[in-house]
Amino acid sequence: MCRKRSHTGGTNCICSISAISGISQGNLDIALQQTMLEYCCSNRKSVETLVKIRNNVYGHTKAAQISDSDYTRFKNDIETAVLDIAAVCRKETEFKTALNDVNHRNLGSHFTCSISKQDIAELFALAQSSQNSMDQTMTKMQTLQETTQNLMDSSKKADEHTAAKLQKLEEKSETTNSGYRI
Repeated sequence: MCRKRSHTGGTNCICSISAISGISQGNLDIALQQTMLEYCCSNRKSVETLVKIRNNVYGHTKAAQISDSDYTRFKNDIETAVLDIAAVCRKETEFKTALNDVNHRNLGSHFTCSISKQDIAELFALAQSSQNSMDQTMTKMQTLQETTQNLMDSSKKADEHTAAKLQKLEEKSETTNSGYRI
């Protein structure tokens, strides 16, 4: 099926197959997407650079650190790739401003923790209360363990005492029974 050219009225036949109207990226196989990107996209190298850096430095890294020289190289490669893509989208000025802001932003402000003295005092009081409660629980457990041991010892003595009394009763019973014959 050939498509008609709108401005000349002629036809433009590149191949005998045309794309389905309304097709989206989700309808394409990942291998086809990659092939189309490689051969049809003017920003192919930029996208590949970003994917490679993301995979090797962030996604599948073996260490949580990189050298200063690697950081500078990756930063420059990312900026170049982003600006190449921004130029195609006609948003180069916006992206240059955003990159400049990122370069000059103080990272320390994002890692500052705002905990007041009152918060610290409350946390300390909570920790102290937890420690006191744990100490009380440990003391109760130790008392319970000692009580259990005392009960076991008393029970053993009572069993021994009962066994001795039974032994005496059996002896008396045998003595009494030996005098009487049935």
